[in-house]
Amino acid sequence: MDMQFRSPDPEGALWHQRSLARMRRALRRLHGAVAQVCVQLEDINGPDGGVDKRCRVEVAVPGQEPVAVTATARSWQASIDAAATVLRQRLISRTARTAKGELAASPPRSDRPNHAARAPLRLQSTG
Repeated sequence: MDMQFRSPDPEGALWHQRSLARMRRALRRLHGAVAQVCVQLEDINGPDGGVDKRCRVEVAVPGQEPVAVTATARSWQASIDAAATVLRQRLISRTARTAKGELAASPPRSDRPNHAARAPLRLQSTG
């Protein structure tokens, strides 16, 4: 599993190792199903504070559309944990549906006509 990290924020860059380790733990059961993980951390409004630490995770799954999750919280740790939890749940659900044949029967969304792209999930967490 290839893992990448990006953060234009100097404080966010300090979370490089922790964020990748958290994603590895969240995805360890799905190791064979995931080809690539990209974690992006961004401080939305800079030093103003508040609920502004955003963690966006994109996962490449062979033969399927990528999965993207975005979580925003007061702290880097909370946003990383929220994104990892939701990502794991989505991938487990998708894997179960694939095993049942539900996803294999339909073409990828990008091949379907008149399908509007979905915005990524945005979680709000206090803490």
